[in-house]
Amino acid sequence: MKLKCTKKNYIERLQNLYDSSEYFVRLDQSNKRADYWDISIDPDGVKRDIFQEFELWSSNNSELVELCFELINLTDKNDKILDYGSGPGYLFKNLLRLGLKDRNLYAFDKSDLAQASLVELGVNLIKDENQIKNNKFSLVIANHVIEHLENPTEVFRALVDALTPGGTIIIGTPDFLSPSALLFRERYRMLNEPTHIALFSQDSLLRMMRHYKLSVKSVTYPFWQSPYFDMSTFEKAFNHRTQTASPPFPGNFLLAVGTKSTKE
Repeated sequence: MKLKCTKKNYIERLQNLYDSSEYFVRLDQSNKRADYWDISIDPDGVKRDIFQEFELWSSNNSELVELCFELINLTDKNDKILDYGSGPGYLFKNLLRLGLKDRNLYAFDKSDLAQASLVELGVNLIKDENQIKNNKFSLVIANHVIEHLENPTEVFRALVDALTPGGTIIIGTPDFLSPSALLFRERYRMLNEPTHIALFSQDSLLRMMRHYKLSVKSVTYPFWQSPYFDMSTFEKAFNHRTQTASPPFPGNFLLAVGTKSTKE
């Protein structure tokens, strides 16, 4: 069952999930892009070419990189690591830059533009999603992914199935019941990406993780170490009535870490 919402009522629809067995609400979006990694216009009207933003991505996602580096160092060198929805491979590129060596790094992304970049990076590229079922991974990262999916619960279940016993999954997605969402409502910037169609909150995401037998180990709200953590961001939030879109504020986005039982 797909619970639908609009930009006007998504807050209420998500709050209704508190007393529901559903995990997300479907936002009908228009003007979807053919390739997410192509040139786009952000909610502030800035034209963006993601392939020119590696250093910006690195500074914005330093907490994710550090978390993955720490977790990978706890795994065996023969274990497989999957970045699902990897884009051009900026996460792995950062890990390699930190000195990560001799690891089985796998990446999956449907974008032709992203795949070309992944081939150049030299990681193991998975082009057919069915290949994931034929592997077992000790760590799966799905960052900025599930909010883009038509079938997020099915994909999530498949990723959990692909985990080794005791394996770890990292899920990163916007919190559409974050303080910024509650304050800005239909002007919440995460609504203005036309490929954001599956809206989760922290509560619904953690319920989904537990439903699929994961033990939730941590929940963090990153970007406090990013360039967005400055006074201008707070001023925009304080003067929210004059803003056309919420700022890229820490707390918009959450990272949840879960582990699979050692017993299949």
